[in-house]
Amino acid sequence: MDEDVAAVTFEAETSGGLLVAVAESDVESALLRLRGAGAPCGVDLGRFVPRGDHGVRFIAWRNRPASR
Repeated sequence: MDEDVAAVTFEAETSGGLLVAVAESDVESALLRLRGAGAPCGVDLGRFVPRGDHGVRFIAWRNRPASR
């Protein structure tokens, strides 16, 4: 594992996990790359939608898509 990646991945502030945002069209590829790199888990939790002029809102899947 690259030293920079390890430093971010195992930082005390992120020991509970990382939340990563990717374009919806890249979700499958990102999950496959995580699994291929030996990540212990990777889950599609939901999506971000615009909120107001400068914000976003996270919406969790109630029933996770079967393909992910």
